Amino acid sequence: MSFDLQTIFAIISLAIAFYSAAIYLRSTLNGEARPHIYTWVIWSILAWIAVAAQFSGGAGIAIITMMLTAIFCPIMSVLSLKYGTKDKTKFDMIILIVSLTAIMPWLVTKDPFLSVIMICVIEMMAIIPTMRKSWNDPWGENLKSYFAGAVNFSLSTFAIANFTFVTAAYPLAIVLVNSSLIAVCLYRRRFISKPN
Repeated sequence: MSFDLQTIFAIISLAIAFYSAAIYLRSTLNGEARPHIYTWVIWSILAWIAVAAQFSGGAGIAIITMMLTAIFCPIMSVLSLKYGTKDKTKFDMIILIVSLTAIMPWLVTKDPFLSVIMICVIEMMAIIPTMRKSWNDPWGENLKSYFAGAVNFSLSTFAIANFTFVTAAYPLAIVLVNSSLIAVCLYRRRFISKPN
């Protein structure tokens, strides 16, 4: 793949990432999306670890999409305090604690390969509070944003200069997580009417 093609994929991916962030931010401020703070706090930490892993792995221009994510997630964490779901359980707290604890091996070893494995696993754990909340409240997430995020991270993998497990695994894990949340919400929306 030529550098020009990678740049094109990176620009398209970044544009979709901005769109995804903007519609999620708007829907949160309008009270349509009710983000789960635990998920967003974990994602905030993971995004910065992913930026470091992609940088050390030579991802090249593809890193800009992950950097936008690393900036956006802490913003959503803060907004979740006011606009987020009040549906939090002890199980959600356990997921938060386990996820944060699982980051420790990366901090100790600083091994990019290990860090990517850990953040992929933690990414999948981090969505559990949002999945549980969405099972009960499937209209409380903006699915357009999650779909755009899945497309954005799919395209960003084509912009990776040095395509390896270290540089590509986490974006693909995000695609899987976003797609799973969309599937759960769409399934549950068949049984739960949209609130007025």
